[in-house]
Amino acid sequence: MAHKPIDPNNPKGLKGNSAKLSLVPPSPKKSHKTIEVPKPPTGRQTAKHPITGLTEKQEMFCRKVTEGMTLSDAYRFSYDASGMKDSTIWTKGSALMAMDKVADRVVTLQVDREAKSLHDAAQTRSFVLRRLREEASGGDTSAARIRALELLGKLDTVGMFRERIEQETKQRTPEQVEAELERRLAEYLKAGTA
Repeated sequence: MAHKPIDPNNPKGLKGNSAKLSLVPPSPKKSHKTIEVPKPPTGRQTAKHPITGLTEKQEMFCRKVTEGMTLSDAYRFSYDASGMKDSTIWTKGSALMAMDKVADRVVTLQVDREAKSLHDAAQTRSFVLRRLREEASGGDTSAARIRALELLGKLDTVGMFRERIEQETKQRTPEQVEAELERRLAEYLKAGTA
């Protein structure tokens, strides 16, 4: 019995329309071209992030600066600084921060951190408002309901129970200030001798 060659578009030998719906891609024609595969980095080279273009160490440096570390401390944390002088570490940290992509990343992280902080504050405010409203409408005691209503009224958006402190300031001449100081000093000295 002679074997039929296998059709790459119909490897199971199906007939009709099902033979045309193959999931196997057609085999490419033979080519004598070779494809070069890039070699992995060697030595001290490290992979860079495809979006930021920073190495892992640079990214760590940026994160630590954003968290509030000094440039020197962030450099020590992110890189092997053992055996380096403090002045060298400071210089390297400053040079790293002077790189545009590093400075841009620090700014981006700071903006993200601030946005998260504002979001967290807004969530806390929303939670407190919700709980005060619940307490005001269904508190265990009338005192708890009244206190919840009072706190709701003190909110800056309502402003019903704001405490107002008025200060009166008088414009005085230097001579008036000097006379007042002399009078108070005399009273103080008189009280100290009595």
